[in-house]
Amino acid sequence: MFAVLSGLVGYYYVYGAAEPEHRCRLPSSVWPNDQYKIMSLSHEKLIDLWIPKDDKYHIYTSDREKIVCGLDGWVYDRSVYGFTFTEEAQLISKSRAKRSTIATVMQSGGISALFIGSLSDKFGRKTAARWVILLIFVISLLTQIAMQWIPMSVNAKFDVLLFNHFTAGLSASSFAVIFVLLLELTSSSHTSLAGNSALEFIRAQSLRAVTQNELSFIQKVKRLLSRRVTIQKLLIIGAIGFTNLLLYIKISYGLGAMHGISSYVGILIGATVEAVGYISGSVLLITRLGRKYAFIVFTTLTLLCVLIIPFLIEQHSLPTVIIAQLGKYAISGSICVSWIYVSELFSTSIRSSANGFFSAISRVGAIIAPVIDSSVGEKYIRIT
Repeated sequence: MFAVLSGLVGYYYVYGAAEPEHRCRLPSSVWPNDQYKIMSLSHEKLIDLWIPKDDKYHIYTSDREKIVCGLDGWVYDRSVYGFTFTEEAQLISKSRAKRSTIATVMQSGGISALFIGSLSDKFGRKTAARWVILLIFVISLLTQIAMQWIPMSVNAKFDVLLFNHFTAGLSASSFAVIFVLLLELTSSSHTSLAGNSALEFIRAQSLRAVTQNELSFIQKVKRLLSRRVTIQKLLIIGAIGFTNLLLYIKISYGLGAMHGISSYVGILIGATVEAVGYISGSVLLITRLGRKYAFIVFTTLTLLCVLIIPFLIEQHSLPTVIIAQLGKYAISGSICVSWIYVSELFSTSIRSSANGFFSAISRVGAIIAPVIDSSVGEKYIRIT
């Protein structure tokens, strides 16, 4: 289930937020039906003559004057991502912010974890997860059918795509609920004598007696906010989640857009490294380091990688790739430890609510990542 949700998010990022390589289209009088791929030596010479080197948004006129691409528009490289919405809606140059809006809206869907976490405390983890996954499936199916087969303007399709991506962002909420469920199912308290005895005692009680002490949503909020220690914990886990996911999204973006290596190869290696990071995080949790110091180790390693990359990226491509992958490994381990650590800081009755708060604030960091990409110029984008 985790794999399907991650694949869904990855697909939508490629279709809606990916930026394929592109350049200005040659005038039809110079080369009819121009394509990004070089067709011949003559085609290559014309591109060198009309298109400024390392400039995606300008073209020379017959008088050698550099102007912004006009009515001829752009041509896109489909060899990596295929046909994307970026190409269909021309989401480049001045419209580049719209592309970051797509990624931002997707991450905004993850903020729903704040409410879905509370609902899972009330109605159960399994029930909440089932309904969220069903909602994602139905809305994704309907919006994809609408975009593929119902004629509509580009602006209307953009609105449908935003709704589609927001729904896909709900996968973060289902991830949070399922993670807490797995954590509770594998808890050591249920495998101990005391845990089994307590579990049998609860099973022997009537449903009415058990539910009499159930906290309402308002009571849970008051319980969360009426204790100073709880508020301090919420602020700390919010800062941890915000920083972790901001770094995770930025590092992942960087691996996909890194020069000197195929996007798919970079992402595939990154996924493998991420899995190793999760396993390493789980292993360190049961060592003497424990939750706190394991988190400090992974976070410090991530910080070092982030600080080193800007000094290598311009002239040393291979070391840059290695350090970036090491950063992906470190931030993955940090996320693994933080999810388990945060879940254990709160009692069962408010665990999903607190975990939902943690996930929601984490998504704020993920929202800022694509905004940084669209706000920073080409000169500094690699450094960020």
